[in-house]
Amino acid sequence: MSHTPGPWEIYEGEIRAGGPMGTIICESIQHKADAALICAAPEMLEALKSVLWIDLVYAHADLSLVYAAIAKAEAHSTKNESRAGCSR
Repeated sequence: MSHTPGPWEIYEGEIRAGGPMGTIICESIQHKADAALICAAPEMLEALKSVLWIDLVYAHADLSLVYAAIAKAEAHSTKNESRAGCSR
């Protein structure tokens, strides 16, 4: 599963990809902090993926939370997967 590419931005209470007339990602955001977090999701996912090399260099690094977050974002199952979260 792949997500709608970013950047995601806020336009009149909706989060959209591709500008003000672009794809609606999320509607009716109640709090600005929630909107900011949702808009940052594509960049956060890329940032998490960019640190995976650490696992190759430092075998003792515990990146289980990084792997779990990526799997959740990409809708892959993990053994510690939580049922809580967002759905579209």
